[in-house]
Amino acid sequence: MTFKPFFMALVCGYCGLANAALLKIEATGPLLVGKSVDLRLHVNRPFDQLTANETLLSFGFKLEFDRHMLRFQQFLPAASWDDDSAWLGDGHIGASRFPGWVNDGAPNLYLATLRFDVLQAGQTSLNLLGEANDLNDGLNYLYAGRHNMSTQYRLQLTTIPEPDSVLVLGVGLWGLAMVCRRPR
Repeated sequence: MTFKPFFMALVCGYCGLANAALLKIEATGPLLVGKSVDLRLHVNRPFDQLTANETLLSFGFKLEFDRHMLRFQQFLPAASWDDDSAWLGDGHIGASRFPGWVNDGAPNLYLATLRFDVLQAGQTSLNLLGEANDLNDGLNYLYAGRHNMSTQYRLQLTTIPEPDSVLVLGVGLWGLAMVCRRPR
C-alpha cells in the first residue's frame, strides 16, 4: 500500500483551507515627477475561509522599489493601528493592533498608506514581500497564525508638462481658432 495519494489528498485539502486574502495597492493621484504620491494598501477578503471569531493582530512586509525612481517618505498605518516599523528593521514596514481587528465580515480592510516622492519618469514596480523566515511579515492572526503574502504593483511615472509647452500649445490653438473664424 502506498501513502502517496493519501498524502497528496491531505496536502491539497489543507491548501484549500488557506486564507484567500489578497493585497491590493492603489494610487490616490497621478504619479508625476517632482510630486509626492500616496499609495493605499488594502487587503481584500482578510477573513475569507477563517473562523467567525478570528482576529487580525498585525501585518508586516519588506518594501522593495527602485531608489533611483522613488524615494520613500512615510508609512502611515490606518487609524487604530500602531506603527511597528522602527522595530522591524531597515526596509520593513508593519503595524499591530491590540486587541486586534475582529472578523466583521468586511470584504476589504484598509491597512496603511505609503508615501513616496517621484524622482524620475519611467516604469517601475513596488514590491511588498512577506519573507518566509521573518515572523513579522505577512498577516498575523490570533488563531490561524501567520499568512505569508506578497504583492507587486507596477507604476508608470510621468513628467509634468512644462509651462512653456502648455503656453506654446495654447498659442497654437488660439491661432488655429482665429484662422477658422476669419471671414472668407
